[in-house]
Amino acid sequence: MIHDLHPSSSNYEWKKLVAALEKHYTVYTLDLLGCGRSDKPKITYTNFLYVQLITDFVKNVIRQKTNVISTGLSASFTLWHV
Repeated sequence: MIHDLHPSSSNYEWKKLVAALEKHYTVYTLDLLGCGRSDKPKITYTNFLYVQLITDFVKNVIRQKTNVISTGLSASFTLWHV
């Protein structure tokens, strides 16, 4: 689950939904780089950067095909490989 793309957004947005879903699924919520409680390095943040970070997370942590739920502007970079 990926929150909206805004510096003050965080995985907290999903708290109630996670409580319901985790009864039947493994649920991951991310704080995107530069948002929420994540690191905020002084770099140029691009959609391509977020695509790479999310892809790496799925490949290296989840390690299988997965469903991604996103909100707001984050939806634009979570739509890959349908």
